[in-house]
Amino acid sequence: MNGDGSINIVDALTIARYDAGLITTFPGSTTTPLKLPVVYNDNGIPDKAENGESLAPISLSSWGTDKTIENQYADSTAPEGTHSLKLTGRGGLGWSVTLCDSDWAYYHGVDMSAYSGGSLKFWVKTPVVLKVGIMSMDNLANQQGDPPTEWIDNYGWDNTKPDDWQAITIPLDNFVTGYWHTDLSQICTLFTVSTTQLLAASTTVYFDNVRWTH
Repeated sequence: MNGDGSINIVDALTIARYDAGLITTFPGSTTTPLKLPVVYNDNGIPDKAENGESLAPISLSSWGTDKTIENQYADSTAPEGTHSLKLTGRGGLGWSVTLCDSDWAYYHGVDMSAYSGGSLKFWVKTPVVLKVGIMSMDNLANQQGDPPTEWIDNYGWDNTKPDDWQAITIPLDNFVTGYWHTDLSQICTLFTVSTTQLLAASTTVYFDNVRWTH
């Protein structure tokens, strides 16, 4: 946890494994910019890019105390399709889609530079503010534990509407500029989201149609 009470968006297990030398990055990166618009939808997370190139290994991971996650929750209120991702828990709660194996030991990057100047878009229903990020291989290699993040209340999320689906659009340039200089040609985490503080009570948040757009 940071001094301001916020939670690092990369879970503590990953950081500990890196510091202990248990995480190995490997090249495996595409040389041609990929089109991979959907990170999560009714079909879950993708295993291939639009050109058919495999994204393996790729994992959907989550963290939190007393946490449960349903990545194909039957949801009649879903803004797109018939399912959403439902995450319930307390403490530091979050989830991510990362190009790594299920043990979080081997990472690789993909070239998402085709989306330079575009946006990260998704639907969310949440009673608490969240922060969203992406991560490139250089962020991981430099052990910059918390990747570039943006708080959703800066992008239209209204805390007076905790039971409403709200559309969030974050310009990708906001993750790239400034201190972090996230390299879109070496993206290893396509989407990661976390609570900004430890949650004392069990809380449920929902997500739908997470995607990169031009």
